[in-house]
Amino acid sequence: MQKLMVLICLGVFTLTGCSSPPRQVKASVPLVQNQVFAIGDKIPTQYRSQLESSVTHAISHPKYQIEVGPFYTSSLGQECRSLLIAPSESDEQVSRVACTEPKQYPDQIRVWYLIPNIVQSSSIIQL
Repeated sequence: MQKLMVLICLGVFTLTGCSSPPRQVKASVPLVQNQVFAIGDKIPTQYRSQLESSVTHAISHPKYQIEVGPFYTSSLGQECRSLLIAPSESDEQVSRVACTEPKQYPDQIRVWYLIPNIVQSSSIIQL
């Protein structure tokens, strides 16, 4: 009889423990600080309005002819535009990317960065 009471009590305690939710804990101190790291060289502020405008297809520069591509979102969540840059005296074009952080609020003034190329130099390797 006593064994039966012990088993019933253990069964009730087990079912009670499994059916109640764990207590909710709310963190008051963040474990990681939010940090934004700039990748690339800062583009001068005089070109900011041209990069922000969706109707801009070219940027005027004294030494270069710069064609601007459409907006897209990078894998890091940044807003970017492709740039085709050609020196005024040359036909050779270099493809680069300019990116900025996404807008936090409508009137935010953002900084644009010229992102470094993944390939620093190209060479043909023959095996």
